[in-house]
Amino acid sequence: MIFDTSFLLEAGKVIKHAGFEGDVIVRITLPSAKMVRRGAFLYVLQDGNPVPYRVRASNDRGEGFFEITLDLVDSEEKARRLVGLTVMVGPELIKKRVAAGDTGWVGYTMADTAGNRIGVITGVEDIPGNPLLRVDTGSSLVLVPAAEEWVASVDEEKKLLVLDLPEGLLGIDND
Repeated sequence: MIFDTSFLLEAGKVIKHAGFEGDVIVRITLPSAKMVRRGAFLYVLQDGNPVPYRVRASNDRGEGFFEITLDLVDSEEKARRLVGLTVMVGPELIKKRVAAGDTGWVGYTMADTAGNRIGVITGVEDIPGNPLLRVDTGSSLVLVPAAEEWVASVDEEKKLLVLDLPEGLLGIDND
């Protein structure tokens, strides 16, 4: 049985095993690989099914490579079985990237849940506790709070960030 993976986003691949205790080297291709932290869940596609693994430890090796210790992967043999498989992340990591003011969103198009294009994200104003996404609408520059709860979806391939914004927040008439 193949499970629906539409709620997941492809994040990279398991490149090789590391050591004898089950660590793996993962190449993360998302703009912000820093979200691969202890306690996060990574989903490894095994036979078409997303199998969740909690990250016990993560060591940034540079250029998108991470040495990762996953719960339940405690031997070289188990780690070898994961080599070459796709790694995905769930929506909780994507939402946290937005709320953290992640600059990896620069160049993404922002839209609302009705499909209206708001503009292109040109930067992030790093205000402690309230990062703002700077968005060029074509006619003006607007600042949108980077609120985790407003993220409706992300399409990494199309570089599209869809937000469910409170009515009137932007003061832009999309009609």
